Amino acid sequence: MTNTLNAKAAHTLQQLLEPTKPTQAAPRKKRSLIVRSVLWTPGQTLGISFLDDPDPDFKQHVYETARQWLDYANLQFELREDDDFSAQIRISSDGPPLLNHSIVGNSEGEYDYETMTLDPSPYYDWVIDEYPEDPEDPEDPLLPLDAQSREVARNLINRSVLHEFGHALGLHHEHLHPDANIPWNVDALRDKLIEQRPQGNMDAALYANSIEEALQANYFRAPDADDRIVLRYDKKSIMHYAIDKADTLDGYEIAASYVLSQKDKQAIAMAYPGRVDPATLQPLVNDLVAECNADSCDAARQTLLEPDHHGDGKVSVE
Repeated sequence: MTNTLNAKAAHTLQQLLEPTKPTQAAPRKKRSLIVRSVLWTPGQTLGISFLDDPDPDFKQHVYETARQWLDYANLQFELREDDDFSAQIRISSDGPPLLNHSIVGNSEGEYDYETMTLDPSPYYDWVIDEYPEDPEDPEDPLLPLDAQSREVARNLINRSVLHEFGHALGLHHEHLHPDANIPWNVDALRDKLIEQRPQGNMDAALYANSIEEALQANYFRAPDADDRIVLRYDKKSIMHYAIDKADTLDGYEIAASYVLSQKDKQAIAMAYPGRVDPATLQPLVNDLVAECNADSCDAARQTLLEPDHHGDGKVSVE
């Protein structure tokens, strides 16, 4: 397994098969785009604290990158001292590669330790110009990445920060959107999870059920209908994973995004109003109402048309 989504599915399987440690966040429940009950209060200041004593430059880069959301969301970030457990967002950098994660929105009170994990290795691959000698072989120094590889590493760390902070602000995985209709190759995905079978004796039925649960949680689970706002499906969203054609039928694939999409900006501005001119949201709302179908968007239409005082199926800027 090489891509991030597959790595997360394997990690979900591991969590289902092993008891969750008290300090670890349990696998989060996936929903689609925005759930109102986990949103912070517009105008609120969210404290950010780092655990595990990471490099100060790494902390500053994460903080400044995450602040891109604040160009559109009416929130504030406050960078606090390390190991401040009163901070709403507590970031650990001591996790496995490719397994960045964050709890969604204001559920942080349910977790005693980190609320977010970020793998810092792409950051160091990007910024380090010269590695020290290999301590096991001083005559064979480790070489820094070439310029192209360092650019890839820069994109990876920036994407991870924006994606996980999107979760922290209440956004969910876009590939689970009810209109995504990704033609997954279920047999191929299942085979990859079967390869993760741990050593030792294990109940066959438990293992098979855990594989199916990991598949549902990471690739298929339908979003909860209650308390959600479902906006237009967006392949370019920072909340969408890259989709590898090896995991789908008919060569279907989606490239990863490394910047906030236009809909990301509109969605977070809708979730936390007051930062941007509301006129920028009007086309999004009215296009959504026009395009929604009865099967997928009843709840969204009802929510968005609550201020439709004229009864014309549109929402004014006010």
